[in-house]
Amino acid sequence: MVSGNQQWFIAIVTPNTEKKCAGYLNRFFSPDTVRPYVPVQQELHFWPSIKKRKMVERVVCPCYLFVQCTERVRKAIKSDKRCTFILHFMKDRGRKDEFGNTLFAVIPDYQMDIFRKMVESKQEVTIENLPLTAGTRVRIIEGDLYGAEGYLTKDAKGRTRISICIDNIGYATIEIDASKVEAIPAEES
Repeated sequence: MVSGNQQWFIAIVTPNTEKKCAGYLNRFFSPDTVRPYVPVQQELHFWPSIKKRKMVERVVCPCYLFVQCTERVRKAIKSDKRCTFILHFMKDRGRKDEFGNTLFAVIPDYQMDIFRKMVESKQEVTIENLPLTAGTRVRIIEGDLYGAEGYLTKDAKGRTRISICIDNIGYATIEIDASKVEAIPAEES
């Protein structure tokens, strides 16, 4: 298990290679040093032209490979000649170091834990890139995502959903029973 000053970085990889790239990182680096994560969910696909249905794995965040490691190891990965499959690591234009250089995007551990629980659930997770401006801020009070906070929304079909902010990615959204959430008072926000 990864320990120490590890952070979750976001590696950008070529399309449809996320799982393969995670396999390469597992092969080239010790699991104590690097922990790659590709969020995938099972999805039923239907091809009407051949009348075929099949369960397939859908990558929730195409072209993203989440990598838990230290900054030193992140630099080693990028400079390693065997890791050309990583195009670059995402930068966070809102964060700068003391010299004015843009820092690399990181996702806090607690957000990755919630995101992973969402992906592991049997419900479809979507990523919304637009910031939410409307909706009630809520906390989940029951189930696998107990304690997670986000915004209550409705999708185009009128289903109740909760959107949870994942830094540098957007909002992960999942359908939820409205009876399993409580509104967060304004003074807690």
